[in-house]
Amino acid sequence: MAAKLCKANIGTRSEPRACGNPIEGGTLAACKDHRKTMIPTGSPGIFYRGGSYVTITRHRGKQVKSFHRTLAEARVAKGDRTGSSRHAPQTRRPFDVYAREWVASYQGRTQRGLDEDTRAAYAMALERWAIPHYGSTPLRDIDRESVNALVAKLQRQGLSPASVRKYVAPLRALLSDAVGNGHLAANPALRLAVNRKARKGDESERVKDMTRAELAAVLATVPEGRDRLFFETLAGTGARISEVLGLDAVDLVDNDGRYTLPSRDSGIGAGSSPTRSRPTGSGRSNSHPSSDASCGSTAPTRSVRSSRRARVSA
Repeated sequence: MAAKLCKANIGTRSEPRACGNPIEGGTLAACKDHRKTMIPTGSPGIFYRGGSYVTITRHRGKQVKSFHRTLAEARVAKGDRTGSSRHAPQTRRPFDVYAREWVASYQGRTQRGLDEDTRAAYAMALERWAIPHYGSTPLRDIDRESVNALVAKLQRQGLSPASVRKYVAPLRALLSDAVGNGHLAANPALRLAVNRKARKGDESERVKDMTRAELAAVLATVPEGRDRLFFETLAGTGARISEVLGLDAVDLVDNDGRYTLPSRDSGIGAGSSPTRSRPTGSGRSNSHPSSDASCGSTAPTRSVRSSRRARVSA
């Protein structure tokens, strides 16, 4: 069996000449003097180096190397990195140009299409976050790591998970459309998870209800009369604005000289449907200030029981 000889080029690029010395044990195509030399394999972008196959690609203008045990593995890695092994070609168009053209012509992904309000919201989200984040980066260079970086940037702004998902939604739709149109091989934002913000230590979620002092300060600025009674009713009952606006005299329950709203389980107002109280993130129900917090108001309060008592006219 003929000895394997070193394939390192010791000539010039125009007049190559192989080294020809016997290869050293543990290497693929190099002698002792050329263990660290990049030796072409015949496959573009794939080289011998010592005992490994090396792929060389470019990502965001930088050279990227990866090392593999076999030529087959190197070819797969090379194809995945450049998209040459996939059916869909990759586009080099700048993200900012592509995004603005996309949002102007996007038709939505359902039969209902895309209304103009949603298109405007998508354009605003892209201009505010995604376009400044990516700039003129080629569309093909957008990967999962860069999408995760955008999510982290949004979270650092103090946005809630729902807001982060709202701002990322147009980017996800854009990349999905790019895959469908053959401009990308895969959507790097597919199945992107946006988790709740981590709590600091053992601190519970910040309560958003006003304190009694804050509530008293707000009510003090409201003129006496109908408006004052309206806000005191909201504060004293925890009812929704729409519920209070829809109240009639018959909706009040006489409770030993004080008027009480029936619980949400029994409904408020004619034709209203039963509703449920909304729990907070800590698992307990929102506690609404009672009438004594409303500056001694005699505004109605919410009954803690389902009211099945007869309603009387005020």
